[in-house]
Amino acid sequence: MLGSLFAWATHGWLPFEYEKVLSRSILIFAALGLVPLWRLLGLTPAGIGLDGFSSREWLGAFGLGLLLIGPVVLFFWVVEYRVLIPDAQFARTNLFAVMAVGVVSSILVALFEETLFRGVLYTALDRRWGNVGAVLVSSFAYAIVHFIEVDPASVTVSWHAGFVYLFASLNGLAEPSSYWDSFVSLFLLGVFLCYVRNRSSLWWCIGLWVFAIRIQSAITDRDIENPFLFAVGDYDNFTGHLVSVWLLFLLLVLNLRERIRESR
Repeated sequence: MLGSLFAWATHGWLPFEYEKVLSRSILIFAALGLVPLWRLLGLTPAGIGLDGFSSREWLGAFGLGLLLIGPVVLFFWVVEYRVLIPDAQFARTNLFAVMAVGVVSSILVALFEETLFRGVLYTALDRRWGNVGAVLVSSFAYAIVHFIEVDPASVTVSWHAGFVYLFASLNGLAEPSSYWDSFVSLFLLGVFLCYVRNRSSLWWCIGLWVFAIRIQSAITDRDIENPFLFAVGDYDNFTGHLVSVWLLFLLLVLNLRERIRESR
């Protein structure tokens, strides 16, 4: 409701398309609503994993993110599925600007997503249904929201446009056959991030995945005739069968490591 009113009141005043203002304002008010939400559920920042932040921990999470995504990115470069944009031979200043924007935007997105899914939602579900139920449901929710899309033409200027926007966004889920491969990847990513959340803190989850994807997407383009195209989904030209196999491998290795530790 607040997002609808803000976009309606500022229409014509801001130099942006109405649909963009509406969608961003909904996200901003949703982010602000996380604090009263976790208080309503009786949670605390420490309870959802936002305690104990340190620069050393942040750098560790950043390094883990690069190791997590690095092999997939390297494979795409080796098989030339992702190639450097020909007319974008970045100077150092341009590359630094791209990285700076990628870091800031990724941190903001990850802070909201992780606080919602691996923080508030996961913790609340864990109290009611236990760890397995919390992991499965929060990971499913995390994956499915990525495919909520809105046709800008369906949104008209009004004080209640946010509600129309939210209902119209469900149309993006109408054809699961077009995104199921990326959905599986994002579901497995949610499971992996829950594992990280359980054994450290929410800060380790923030920024692990989004940064590397955004940077390589900004400076490279995909080859639509590459023989490995089948391994990548249409959603973001990154997640898909290859990423799913890699995440399954990581989860199996981590599970085996846990079993070895328990047997000692």
